[in-house]
Amino acid sequence: MMETSRSAQQNNARQISLVSKLTFSFDTTNVHKNAIALGDLDNDGNSELAIGNTKGYLAIFKGTNSKPWKTATGLGTISCVVIGDIITRTKNWLVVLSAEGSCYIFKVTPEMTEIIEPQWVCSIVNNVAVAIIVDFGENKPKGLVVGSNNRSLHSYRLLIDQNEQLSFTEVRKWEFPGQVTSLCCSFDEEGHTMLLAGQGASSYVAIDRNGELTFRKFKKDPEDDDCPTELHALKLRSSSGLGVKSNSVLTVVVTFNGSLKLQAEDDKLIWEMRVSHQLFGLRIFDVTGCL
Repeated sequence: MMETSRSAQQNNARQISLVSKLTFSFDTTNVHKNAIALGDLDNDGNSELAIGNTKGYLAIFKGTNSKPWKTATGLGTISCVVIGDIITRTKNWLVVLSAEGSCYIFKVTPEMTEIIEPQWVCSIVNNVAVAIIVDFGENKPKGLVVGSNNRSLHSYRLLIDQNEQLSFTEVRKWEFPGQVTSLCCSFDEEGHTMLLAGQGASSYVAIDRNGELTFRKFKKDPEDDDCPTELHALKLRSSSGLGVKSNSVLTVVVTFNGSLKLQAEDDKLIWEMRVSHQLFGLRIFDVTGCL
């Protein structure tokens, strides 16, 4: 884990050791990288860990217990697991996507038995590799945005009929020159939600609330060619010594070959470093109080 400090502009990073760890009982030999999610599933203020494998087995772990708290089976080739408020604006739900084109939505409560069943099952596009729940605000319904292995991105709107049956309707589809390697939410200059879709070679696409695309690139190194890219967006409450204003929105990117970069809204490269090992993912923790 690396924390950018006031010396970050000189390409330095402060490292800390994470000694304590939790170990969970789960067969991870066939798990997609986006089939793991951490979030407050039962809406009690604490986070649970949800993980699914390609055999259709889903396990939810609660607290420090190494054994699954809830489980589900028969979910196909699980490719994505997402936790978020996709139906209402008050409670989180568990969304499980399969490569076969099925979307399973679970309501998880402590009163349920260990083996749980989905509340709804819907159909979406096949071969989903990445997914995110998007809230565009302004009383618009929340949406599910998924990226498939055929270099396309699909935006779905959730519909609930008078019989409380749920379905997805496709609102928009975009085609890209490269695979969609990651998705994250960011903000435009007016504070509206926008979507960032990672591409290869340190590039990404910004999608505004009207569905318009803007192709952007980070400073490209020769080693970055065709490397999968993982994206995250940060909104700073304070400048944190990075030479940017408070409330600025920064974009962080990592590439498979070990490149880590931080970029401002005007595509200005603020900070970068390269490590000697491969990087498979990135998660953000507020250890300085600036987020």
